Amino acid sequence: MQMKYLCYLSIFILFSCHYQKVEDKQKKELKGDTSLLHAKIFYPNEIFDVAMISSAGDFFVIASVKAETLIHIYGGDPLTLKSSFGKKGEGPQDLMLPILCKTTLNKAIIGGFDRLSTFITYTFDGEDFVMREKYKIPQKGNPMNDIAFIDSTRLIFNDIFDLQIKSLDLNNNKQKLLREFEKDDHRESFFYSNKGNLAVSSKSMAYAYSYKGQIDFMDLNGKVIHVVKKDDRKPSITIGPNADNKYYYANIFATKNFYYALYRNKTTNEFVKGQYKGDVIEVYNNEGTLIRTYSFDISPIIYAVDQNDRRMVGFNAQKEALLIYDLP
Repeated sequence: MQMKYLCYLSIFILFSCHYQKVEDKQKKELKGDTSLLHAKIFYPNEIFDVAMISSAGDFFVIASVKAETLIHIYGGDPLTLKSSFGKKGEGPQDLMLPILCKTTLNKAIIGGFDRLSTFITYTFDGEDFVMREKYKIPQKGNPMNDIAFIDSTRLIFNDIFDLQIKSLDLNNNKQKLLREFEKDDHRESFFYSNKGNLAVSSKSMAYAYSYKGQIDFMDLNGKVIHVVKKDDRKPSITIGPNADNKYYYANIFATKNFYYALYRNKTTNEFVKGQYKGDVIEVYNNEGTLIRTYSFDISPIIYAVDQNDRRMVGFNAQKEALLIYDLP
């Protein structure tokens, strides 16, 4: 019995040493592939606040909620204003609340028109962004979050209240359940341990958990194809208006070929006290393989990447300006 115990112990030590070497090698490789991104600070005259950012090809679509005109599209190098539209109001052509939809198509897709019932696509004609298609989408059930248009017939969205990923057929406005996550035994959806952000690329989608170091990569029908998990620890979440829980993945954005996941691993207070520093962007391909990482001199809170993966535009409340990063 003692001999068998020593044998098992030897195997365990051997495995542990091997695992440690592999882990150390992975850390070295990750560190070696990390590039520091320096922010160029841009103060646009047209925007007083930034609520959302998306991209349309090489252009960046910015949504404001305090200005009279709510949508501003920037492009070029240096970044300059290309188009502004969307007056605040409740009329058919007015925006009650701007909703930027994500898409890998070369289109700006904006919801919130006509009392939140209408989504409109815009494309660049060489001089300005012009209106193309209109979609009437009745607001039934829970609000749609992280909306991504796959094509002219289907969109995918995140239902953060029911912890479900759903698709919507734009021809008949019928919803289909793609993935459902387990809920905690309380009704505070913001503090669900499986709460996360959804991003959709041209071939797959990724769900980055807010309170776990985990990303689930799925095909466009919700089937899990790969899971990135940093550890198996269960989240310790405090519920309440003054709760200061640790965020792991604070955001995620998809282009045609890559995912850009913002990994924080800090509480909000730690992040603010650290002067908005310490975040990294993990870049994954469509299959969930880590390609590279980026660190920041100034970390964004919200951000978007152009569809050619050359430039990132972000925003944080500390600078109250757009942060422009050139991607190496």
